[in-house]
Amino acid sequence: MKRIYVQLLSAAAFISVFACCPAVAQSQAAAKSVDCAAIAERARGLTLAETGLSLKDLSITIAPDQEKRFLPARVALLEGPCADGVQAFRMSQFVFQDGAFYTAGLDGRLVHANDTAGLMHYWSGLFFNDHPEISQARFSMAANVGFSSKLDDAPLLRVGVWQAGDTWLVAAFIRQQQGYSVPVELLRSRQPIRSVSYFPSPDTNTGRLGLVVDGGKTIALVSLDWNHDAITRAMRAAK
Repeated sequence: MKRIYVQLLSAAAFISVFACCPAVAQSQAAAKSVDCAAIAERARGLTLAETGLSLKDLSITIAPDQEKRFLPARVALLEGPCADGVQAFRMSQFVFQDGAFYTAGLDGRLVHANDTAGLMHYWSGLFFNDHPEISQARFSMAANVGFSSKLDDAPLLRVGVWQAGDTWLVAAFIRQQQGYSVPVELLRSRQPIRSVSYFPSPDTNTGRLGLVVDGGKTIALVSLDWNHDAITRAMRAAK
């Protein structure tokens, strides 16, 4: 798989997010003093920390027929008194449940992004609700695999999250005007997956999936390099 990514963010910032960011220790008193409802204040104390955790440690399994399409995951933990509010991440950018955006600096600390116009365009919208059905599973959200968020006649590849009992699954599907393709399961998790995002690679049918995994006391951020060439070729054939 080619691993050449469009660096809309600086290479240094990317490396700092998942390779060199030590957690900042906080006292219980300091944690209690943070007002997580205040958009600017909640960033205080939020940091990213590298971990040696694997998918197995997080109770995540890749679908057997998809294992060759993924490279080993990279896992970071979002730490701080307001970490529970994160909804999704894409590279070093984060969106919280109330829609507020943050970016990770070189030191791994999150900073509120005041000008969100560019970020909204960069994310191609946030989440999508239209989806195919999966038997005995409840749909949560979906994200585009690509830049366009317009509903037109062209097929569009997306990835989504479903909950089936006490298991969460991520699947890819093709959205068309006349309906949806049968979802292709990519992975399953025994811990809640809040969201999935996608960051594309140029000129190849590869990119990076970002999963927010809710471990209860911790929020794990999982990055997976994904080769979706077969699915994309099927999408093009469906035009």
